[in-house]
Amino acid sequence: MLRTHEEELCLRHCGYWVSLRGLPETQNTNNVTITLPRSNQFTVTTLQSIMQGLS
Repeated sequence: MLRTHEEELCLRHCGYWVSLRGLPETQNTNNVTITLPRSNQFTVTTLQSIMQGLS
């Protein structure tokens, strides 16, 4: 469950992430299937690492 509000972003249970950077464009405009590796758990540490990589 994901809940957003001006003062908080609350993610319950477990979330996963995947980068789409570098993937080829697709002609499919309706549905695109991606695989979320279970090893890519979205955690505070992961978010910090992603943000550092973007800066």
